[in-house]
Amino acid sequence: MISFAQANSSGSMYAIWRKDDRADLATPPVVALGDEGGIHLIARDVREFIQLVAGLTDTGIWCDATRVGLRSCEPAPERERFLS
Repeated sequence: MISFAQANSSGSMYAIWRKDDRADLATPPVVALGDEGGIHLIARDVREFIQLVAGLTDTGIWCDATRVGLRSCEPAPERERFLS
């Protein structure tokens, strides 16, 4: 796994799940790694992950050892910059 982003208000991380050493990092699935354990698939690839995150306004992704879900939160400080 290659971690590439951290959630705004929790210890969760987002990572690309690589099965081998292929150079194309856009096609492997994206997982959420909870700070309390647990690995949860949240997108089929990086493009789907970016579309998912771009669609969240006042909702965030959270995960723990047993599940992943959405919860209400403040918009990320860099949201507008990300979307542009």
